[in-house]
Amino acid sequence: MALTGHGFAAVEHDHAAHALGSSSVTAIVTSGTSNGKSIEGDEATLSIYQNNQMIENIIANVDENGKAFFEKVPFAPQLLARVNVMHDEMAFNSKVIQLKPEPSEHFAGVEVYDVSDDNSVLSVGTHHIIIKMIPNGIGVTEYLQLKNPTDKAVFSKKTDSEGKKVIVEMKLPKGAKAPVFTDYFDKSALVFTSDGFYDTMAMPPGNHDCQFSYSIDIDSETMDIEKQFTMDTSNITVFAQTGDAEITGLGQASGMMTMQDGSQAVYYNIIDMKQGESRAFKIIGLTPPKSEKDLWIMMSVIFGVIGVIALKRLLPVKNENKTQEIEPE
Repeated sequence: MALTGHGFAAVEHDHAAHALGSSSVTAIVTSGTSNGKSIEGDEATLSIYQNNQMIENIIANVDENGKAFFEKVPFAPQLLARVNVMHDEMAFNSKVIQLKPEPSEHFAGVEVYDVSDDNSVLSVGTHHIIIKMIPNGIGVTEYLQLKNPTDKAVFSKKTDSEGKKVIVEMKLPKGAKAPVFTDYFDKSALVFTSDGFYDTMAMPPGNHDCQFSYSIDIDSETMDIEKQFTMDTSNITVFAQTGDAEITGLGQASGMMTMQDGSQAVYYNIIDMKQGESRAFKIIGLTPPKSEKDLWIMMSVIFGVIGVIALKRLLPVKNENKTQEIEPE
């Protein structure tokens, strides 16, 4: 289920050449908020797609029974559709349905929630940080369980300079680059900053697993890492797969753990962290990659030695009126 702060613009296209006929779609709308606002009259939009392109929007309103009816909907094996319902100034989407010729009537379920702008209720449960060596740097993967304990979709009072809501903020260590996201986060709803990113999409009720990865270049034998926690966070564990390099600043290791891929990692348990708190540690004993300057100096020395050897081998000397080559010792 995707939650956004806006609906879709209606775009009309001629679909007659692609459709085999017409059918109907019924959206069944329910509210997940106890004693929430009425859903009667909420605007529902059926968006029809072909080849990942939206070709038509059909609009209806939710009735007193929580249903929205869409008539004369084109059907064909290649057509897909999704229902979007605006409730409490936020959009809630159904799963994608295929507009097959059979059955003649299709159904789409949409659960909506009332909206709260108090994101102080959000927190992080389990938080795993996995650090492993990669060529010329370290790779970091963070697994988090985001928690919304309410029965409302949570926005925020805080907005950015473009008026976008700042729902969930994540701070990344200095030097973090090339973040990759899976599971919960939708990259199109993220805004990147100099020290991390934030999500502009409301969080629905419940627990939500998310994951993101990034890398940090190695530029010295010691790397300082500071992790700031933007929400109350519990069950934090750092897993280290750093080879000969060691982690300091996290206390004594709690033990060894076999990872999902069968490899071994040293792990450290960290006490719960409150919103705004940071934890700093170091990775020592790293091997920085050779810089271009270092490589140039090294190659210059190598070629210089080769030049001296070649000179010694080719330098002629006189010995009883004949020339001979001097062999290096």
